[in-house]
Amino acid sequence: MLKKLLLTVAIVLTCILMFSPMSESMAATSRVPLLTLEDLPPGFIRNSDETMQSSSSGAIANCEAARAQGYAFVLQHDGDAIEQVCVTSSPLSSIFGENETTSPVGEAFLDAMLSSPDALSQLLGQEKPADLEFLELTDIGDSAVGFRGTVEAIGKADIALFREGATLNTIFIIHPNRPVPLTSLQEVASQLSERL
Repeated sequence: MLKKLLLTVAIVLTCILMFSPMSESMAATSRVPLLTLEDLPPGFIRNSDETMQSSSSGAIANCEAARAQGYAFVLQHDGDAIEQVCVTSSPLSSIFGENETTSPVGEAFLDAMLSSPDALSQLLGQEKPADLEFLELTDIGDSAVGFRGTVEAIGKADIALFREGATLNTIFIIHPNRPVPLTSLQEVASQLSERL
């Protein structure tokens, strides 16, 4: 169900949105890290091959793109991942193509999708989690949407998508066994928005 949900959103936005890896050029030009351990509550560690293998949760694999760039973190208890935070940042050119990077129509379409929970909810259709709840994100990027829902195979997840200038940014907070994460989606989004 998670793959179908992600595929639906990706098709709507014309390219992979949620798990697209940060491009090499973006990573090379980034002067400050997108997210650090200091930005998270105590107890988080950087997600690595070792933590991925020791986790019985399987949800860490969903942060592969963020892990490859060093922007995936995990909070573990007795070897199990109890919460994961993953962030990615991709240039709009990877979504709309090099020729459409500064397209006002492309940006307007993206902003309309991110600013309208109703439109996004309708586009998700049957793939929408039954307990989908939109979360208010204030002062985040040029346009943003946040939501929480139970996704098959990983449990509860808080997700934020936002456009900041010429980048599309995603934040996943996966908290499979908790109704609400320990980490605030608003705080992580604010930190990421400021750094971009």
